[in-house]
Amino acid sequence: MLNPRISLGIDISEHRISVALIKQTKAGLKLLKAGEAPVPQGAMTDGNIANPALLAAALRSLLKRKRIGLRQAAVSLVARPVLIQIVDLPEDPPGNMSQFIRGEIRHSPVLAGKESQHDYRRLQRPSRDGLERILVGASDRDKVADMLRMLSLAGVEPTTIELPFMAATRAIHAEKIANRFNANLLIALLHGAEMTLCVYRKDELDFVRYVNLSNEVNDTDRYMRRSEQEINAVIQYYDMEVSAAGDKWEILAVIENPTIAPNDAEFVLQKGFGLDANVCSPAGVYACTRIARNDKIDACSITAAGLAMRNLNAGGSDLAVNLIPAEAEEAKAAKKFVLLTANLAAAVVLFIFLTAGFVRMQVGRTQTMMERRKMDSPKDSIEQLLAQQRRVNHQISYLSDKKTRMGEIFKGEQIYNWPEILDEIRKNIPATLYITKLTTLGGEGLVIEGNALSFKSIHVFAELLERSACVQSAVVAQTQKNSQVNSMVAYSIACTLSTNQEL
Repeated sequence: MLNPRISLGIDISEHRISVALIKQTKAGLKLLKAGEAPVPQGAMTDGNIANPALLAAALRSLLKRKRIGLRQAAVSLVARPVLIQIVDLPEDPPGNMSQFIRGEIRHSPVLAGKESQHDYRRLQRPSRDGLERILVGASDRDKVADMLRMLSLAGVEPTTIELPFMAATRAIHAEKIANRFNANLLIALLHGAEMTLCVYRKDELDFVRYVNLSNEVNDTDRYMRRSEQEINAVIQYYDMEVSAAGDKWEILAVIENPTIAPNDAEFVLQKGFGLDANVCSPAGVYACTRIARNDKIDACSITAAGLAMRNLNAGGSDLAVNLIPAEAEEAKAAKKFVLLTANLAAAVVLFIFLTAGFVRMQVGRTQTMMERRKMDSPKDSIEQLLAQQRRVNHQISYLSDKKTRMGEIFKGEQIYNWPEILDEIRKNIPATLYITKLTTLGGEGLVIEGNALSFKSIHVFAELLERSACVQSAVVAQTQKNSQVNSMVAYSIACTLSTNQEL
């Protein structure tokens, strides 16, 4: 992070894009900027990104309109299907937790037949049988890759991709969840066309369920009735299977759906259950979180605020998963390497220019001094002047030779603007792809080799390169499954470069 005390959270659902920029101060959390924008029509279909470029443009426009320059952010998961599940571990904990979780996911109909991307978090409270438990979050790996591509097009570098309910509970934990030992607290996050129900029992997460409400999202009455039914089913399950029927219940709804009025949701819940129902919404962000009031900002997404709080290690909740694939982290490191190379090349070119200027300045200064000595003091030693001239000539020869040799690095049969070419490659690398080798072909161009998560990202990379002014053409020369790394595709892209004269 450029500033570890400032963090950006980005929450995206079917209806809207929300952002929150929060600063950690000695006095607490301060909301610097917040805003939202509608998701463009056609950008998302059935909870998945259908047009990454369109959604990326909307996100980029929102950040620009809010004058948010920070591009590292914690982002909520935008993908379906989603699996959220509490899993009981066997008495002998597995040695390979990732392999164990992958086996559990295969038994789930939600992600059957799909390559999953998952992460988990250990829970402090054991099961009723005394077994250790973990909270697992997972989604379709290809859908996560689409999300990473969209963020790359928007110029956003994700530090984490997290489930929305984890961010929301983190935001409200201190004010609404902690120290509720005398009651079962049921939290319902209404996030676009999705609802996540979780139960905190004796101050610890005890139950979680994800519900897809896409069939009811366009009818507010049906949406609220279905929500009421799902909440009632959880309470009945606890009364029958877990705790005594007389246990006290509290209900808290977090509204992240702009079509649902908080007052209407509160009325429906109180009428349906006869309980005091609290509602947290963007308009009540200061009452529901630890964020200090900012009179210039009236509302802020609870989930976006919770995402920003993750990078600041603020909030009190230890629930957190990260669904960014390890390959994407490696690609990020490769990007930084290419950027470093481009900066180094630019520094060398600048050094050559400065060196040439220094040589010209020294020659002019020596000639002026010789003329002045000749006029003011004819008796000065000619030998001294000649010796000084020889030293200057030697220095000129040395620097000129160095300039020539450094120039050869960037000069072949044709003259290319390598710093700009390398920078264009850096800016266009998708998040699901990384480079392992760059090879020049003399006067013919450049060959890029590396690995990618999918064939699609390779062709997208070639297409983006071809749009660059520095590249005349970019052709995918070879693609094949990587025999050494599972699920990776080795590729080779041949590029014909534009010369300085053509540019």
